[in-house]
Amino acid sequence: MKKTLIIPAIAAALFSTALLPVAQANAAGKTETLYVNNKLVDCVGVGPQKCMQVRTSPKGEWTLFYNGIDGFDYEPGYKYKLRVNITKVKNPPADASSLNYKLVKVLSKKK
Repeated sequence: MKKTLIIPAIAAALFSTALLPVAQANAAGKTETLYVNNKLVDCVGVGPQKCMQVRTSPKGEWTLFYNGIDGFDYEPGYKYKLRVNITKVKNPPADASSLNYKLVKVLSKKK
């Protein structure tokens, strides 16, 4: 009986070690392009607030964006194309996003 428990344990240890680089890459986040609309709109999160409208492709549908983007200063009247890094937040509060967005580069800013 001990032999049957040892083999799965060894296999699991080898398998998890093989996945370690993938787990580290995911923890580092991913980079994505976001398109930001030229005006803030009313939305309701924990309470009434103003939200940016974003999409991930030039022709995609606008969606409400309740988060902020670290390092990004939004100016109404401009459409933006941004490169952002997205990372997971460990143990986020119940009323907060599980993702953190950080500006990498403003690719374009148009009136």
